[in-house]
Amino acid sequence: MTRNGLVAATFPYAWTAERAKLFHYSAPIHIDRLSWFTYRGSEAIQAGRWQGLRVCIPLGWSTSHADGVIKRFGLDLQRPKTLAQCLQLLDRKRIDLLPMNETVTRDASRQLFGDPCHLQALPHFRQSDTFYLIISRQYPEAASLLERFNHALAAARADGRYDQLVSRAGKGIDCR
Repeated sequence: MTRNGLVAATFPYAWTAERAKLFHYSAPIHIDRLSWFTYRGSEAIQAGRWQGLRVCIPLGWSTSHADGVIKRFGLDLQRPKTLAQCLQLLDRKRIDLLPMNETVTRDASRQLFGDPCHLQALPHFRQSDTFYLIISRQYPEAASLLERFNHALAAARADGRYDQLVSRAGKGIDCR
């Protein structure tokens, strides 16, 4: 719907070259940490012995953040329709790894399992993950909407409202 210009905008999306041909990107909305997650109790996975393991990224989600690791270890990429399906497969040990940003994974884990720390974040291959609002290049007056959004985002950052929202959203989650 967003791609065809039927919806004004959507978020959060990571930048990809393929998407940039179809969408305008806002200024960065949020920078989060991307981690690789696994089920609790796997010493081999925790130690980084990943050769030939199964990794899950939902269909339609970018794999660019994981492509190098997938190739390096010869991982078997599974692409179910939803993130919830990836989490369920991981919980049932039908896949071994899930590369995802921590905020999204913890929120989905809380919804699905009642515990934001149900899965274990691994110390390997962590990176930052930047998210944007995207607007279809086909949407009428897309450039004007993007300019208004970026102006409002800058104002929220300048007066402290952005920091208040981010700190409230992330409070109380420490899975160490």
